[in-house]
Amino acid sequence: MCRLPTSRPRWSGTLNYAFNHNEVTKFNLTSQYPAVFNHGFVEGYPVDFYAVLKPVGYTPEGFVLLQGKDGTQEALTDMDSSHAYEQVYRNEGETLDDNNWAYYLGSPTPKSNLSFTNTFTWRGLTLSFMITGRFGYYVERGDFFNYDSNSPYFSKQLENSFRVYDEGYANQKSYSAFPLYTDDSFPVYQATGGYMYAYNAQLVFDRAYIKGDHIRLNEVYLGYDLPSKWLDKQKVFNRVNVYFKANNLGCIWKANGEMDPDYTLGSLKPMPTFMLGLKVNFKSK
Repeated sequence: MCRLPTSRPRWSGTLNYAFNHNEVTKFNLTSQYPAVFNHGFVEGYPVDFYAVLKPVGYTPEGFVLLQGKDGTQEALTDMDSSHAYEQVYRNEGETLDDNNWAYYLGSPTPKSNLSFTNTFTWRGLTLSFMITGRFGYYVERGDFFNYDSNSPYFSKQLENSFRVYDEGYANQKSYSAFPLYTDDSFPVYQATGGYMYAYNAQLVFDRAYIKGDHIRLNEVYLGYDLPSKWLDKQKVFNRVNVYFKANNLGCIWKANGEMDPDYTLGSLKPMPTFMLGLKVNFKSK
């Protein structure tokens, strides 16, 4: 028998939601750990998290200014002032909160995951789509700090550094590009190796991470079943369905407003695929 299309619109949907919360409640080792680099397990924090430094601008000479939790600012000129290599000493009762320069940012593991599937049918037409979302996490940017001259982002970063230099470091209201050598900064960097430490520190600047929250359109399907009154007039086909299907359509919303958090620099992003098809069922003799 032919499948009769309904004259009334029908809708069905499935919503799945998962919430994740993890926290290290007790860690018995008393050894120290880096405040920002490879911090390991820390009581009171998720199993995996990002702790970052906060650059707020430059000195007139072009040194990056870091700001501490107490409001103090310090120019990044050598290893000590970079604060990227400081240790938190468990055996002395210190915690990450006690470090003046390391800020807790968040976790790379989403707190919330959802998927929402919808199907609408009416008079032989079927429209379905699936969206997914992840919320409450951070990812590494990958594009903002890259010093590989073969990278497509390198020239863009270099142009931005020259722009900041031309505008004058003293006129910058925030940290916006890695500094260049200047007549004032070069002697200090040369004597202390500070440029190397500034390079390493920028890997854990708060600007090196972005929010990963996003909503993604995974799949869209649109199909049409020929009316049964047409099929009743012949003896070959029991069902004829024409459909269009699209996959990997990308983000329809992202909190960072810049890049797909699932496919940052160095990741291979799947291309959208589109399919036009025909399904037929034959009548039994």
